[in-house]
Amino acid sequence: MTVRNAMRNNRPDNCNTYCTSHSAVRVLNSNMTSRKSPRRNYFYEKHLLLLLATLLLMFVFAWVLSEKTNISQVKASSVEEPYKYYTSVQVKQGDSLWSIASSYMTAECGEVSAYIDEIKELNHLSNDAIHAGEYLLVPYYEPVY
Repeated sequence: MTVRNAMRNNRPDNCNTYCTSHSAVRVLNSNMTSRKSPRRNYFYEKHLLLLLATLLLMFVFAWVLSEKTNISQVKASSVEEPYKYYTSVQVKQGDSLWSIASSYMTAECGEVSAYIDEIKELNHLSNDAIHAGEYLLVPYYEPVY
């Protein structure tokens, strides 16, 4: 029996190629080394599961952290300062800067004297004298834009 016939008869079941003396050894060696042992498969599966679990935990942690940040931003935005507006007011008989200030002043305006000074500055008034029929520009605050 020749080497070629001996190699044909001793081929493994999964070797479908024609084997010569040198190529048969290569085919047999490659078939043997390409198979992974069950223990090695378990090792890879275990590490793959560990990697997937770690990635899942990181994703959940990042999502929870981003949601917490969004909630704190919503809370911070709901406490924003109100917007400042201006309106034109016609002075009536008996009105004074103090009476107009008490009608339009809110907590955001600060002290009454500072608010009256702002009204005087906006209207280019040098003193507290105002007359019926005049129009004054008066600031006020609203929480809505």
